[in-house]
Amino acid sequence: MLLLLAAVAPYQAFARAPAEATGGSSVESSADSTPAWPRIGGHLGLAIPIVKFTTDGTTAIGADFLQVGLAPGITLKLDEHWAIDFETVAYTTWQFAQGTTPAKASTAVVVDPGVIYSFGSLATGLRAAVQIGEQVPFNVGLIPLVNWGLFPLGKLKWFIELDLPVFVLGQPGANTSVSFSPQIHTGVSF
Repeated sequence: MLLLLAAVAPYQAFARAPAEATGGSSVESSADSTPAWPRIGGHLGLAIPIVKFTTDGTTAIGADFLQVGLAPGITLKLDEHWAIDFETVAYTTWQFAQGTTPAKASTAVVVDPGVIYSFGSLATGLRAAVQIGEQVPFNVGLIPLVNWGLFPLGKLKWFIELDLPVFVLGQPGANTSVSFSPQIHTGVSF
């Protein structure tokens, strides 16, 4: 169960706060060497689905659709390993024309808070998710993820993440469908 919960949120900079010298000396005080928890952090990124597998078929980015998501999040860092991440992703989707079906564009928001466990520069997490938007049927999803903190950019850290969202979608009186669409998520965290 802990491993499942550990698959939820993106890597954040879980490093210790810089120690401050006391009394004009360069010696750290014992109170300053221990970071204060919890702490607030966050991230801003772009999420790009690669392929979508559904019970109705398979579609691929670039061939059937183009989708880009803006993904901001606020993170409550509980300690150096555990965090709760409050994320939303706003997606814009361009569905290409196919046969007699015309092209269409849509926007939807995914609300997907989750739990993250950091191993250092690698983190795993699990998010609970729901899609909100015009013509989006009833849905519920889980998003396991793996996040790599690549390198610092001043007080920020660039990350890359593999998200594996699985959604169950349905409408009253209609068949239920399942979708799985792996995506790449990259951005900066603080």
